[in-house]
Amino acid sequence: MAIEKGSFGVVNAGGTAVGFLLSYQFDERARLEETTVAGASGDDASWSPTRFESSGQCTAYEDESDAGQTALAAGATVTLLMQPQGTGIGKPQRSVLATVESVSEPLATDAYLQVTFSWRGGKVDRAVQT
Repeated sequence: MAIEKGSFGVVNAGGTAVGFLLSYQFDERARLEETTVAGASGDDASWSPTRFESSGQCTAYEDESDAGQTALAAGATVTLLMQPQGTGIGKPQRSVLATVESVSEPLATDAYLQVTFSWRGGKVDRAVQT
């Protein structure tokens, strides 16, 4: 299982900016199936991933003018793109096709509204921005 955390970047849902990323965390798991050849010794056991699963939570400063906000409804399936160091060539990004499980928008007393959403998805793709 891989666990990753990040903060202070941007998050996009469905190709549209959702807001400024405050924090995110996701767990990724691979279900494994034994693919050991018959007659092989125990030292030669091999496993192949059959399914990837991920889940996570993301908190962002909400920008109500962002069309991506409407994509963040419980039950919606969106492509999430998390760029923890912001945008720019050579900076990391993570993407996943995810289903939004819950959305929380606590009452804010300052000028910035926050939105926190939880999701479940498949394999998280790791890449470098080009």
